[in-house]
Amino acid sequence: MEVNDEDIYRGAKALSTALLATYVVELLFNRILIRIWIFIPSSSVTRLLAEIVSKTGLFALNLSVVLGLVILGLIAAIRRDIVAAVIAIATLVLSIADYLGVIRLSWVLFLVAGLILVRDKRRVAEAVALAVLALTSFTSSLLVAYLSQILWLLAPIPLVTRKGVKGLRWSIPISALVAGLILLNTYAVSQILTFGMGILNPWFLVAGLIAYSLAGRPGLYGLFLTGPRLQLSNQIITLAALYLVEMNKARRVAEP
Repeated sequence: MEVNDEDIYRGAKALSTALLATYVVELLFNRILIRIWIFIPSSSVTRLLAEIVSKTGLFALNLSVVLGLVILGLIAAIRRDIVAAVIAIATLVLSIADYLGVIRLSWVLFLVAGLILVRDKRRVAEAVALAVLALTSFTSSLLVAYLSQILWLLAPIPLVTRKGVKGLRWSIPISALVAGLILLNTYAVSQILTFGMGILNPWFLVAGLIAYSLAGRPGLYGLFLTGPRLQLSNQIITLAALYLVEMNKARRVAEP
């Protein structure tokens, strides 16, 4: 049976949903919950829970890499979208080069940012946010760090629509919970978010939850879950995979 571009795209899209769910688990267990134990007195129970959280987080991290690479392989096989295929292939090649210490995988995000800008001019803030996010892996400049925070917050604004209001059904309860935790212990939440997502002000997370839920795009959700600072290679692979699937869909919608 012949497999065409549409079949490949549907497979990539289905896997991208699984990848996004895995990325949520990775954030919660690998970058957030694991750091909460620092503020909890040690006991046999907390040590057991910490072990479970650690192993779950590591599993989610590895699974996000596997799913991301498979999606990129599928996108690379789609002949209808040559540009996305080239970027997917570049990501796969740079993943190996990064592992060997030859060149950083972060360069891929500049290519993805360019693709976003070409495909949808409304997403200029998002494209710049992605490019500056890539810069955070090259420099420790405070200017870049603060610029990344601001752009991360501004990225979803141009895509906010009336349809996006339904996203408030899940973002408002979570935002209220996060706000309560911030008020309960601002220092602890600030430390957890700084090291887990690179967010320098915990209230940025509350604002980000609302803004990103109103925009509601898969690539944007990936950017939101990454935060304004790159820390791990799986984040780059995940972002590239989510955006390439979304951009491929946008191209199909635009074509007659």
